[in-house]
Amino acid sequence: MARGGHNKERGDAERKCIVTGEVQPKAGLIRFVVGPENQVYPDIMGKLPGRGMYVTADRAVLEEALLWFLVFHTGPPQASKCC
Repeated sequence: MARGGHNKERGDAERKCIVTGEVQPKAGLIRFVVGPENQVYPDIMGKLPGRGMYVTADRAVLEEALLWFLVFHTGPPQASKCC
């Protein structure tokens, strides 16, 4: 046993989906990162800098995540000012 009571043998890394809350192996999730201008980018290779958000690789879950990204990372729609 290693420090902290963990076994030295490591399996696949697991992450938690921000939509469903389920913990899954990284292979079943898609990583997203927030860029410098508050834009969300998919990080398929897992190499982009910054903290990642993981979403289950399922169409319905990805659609729900897209709505979440639109609300929380771009803000609510702004009313355009007329002349």
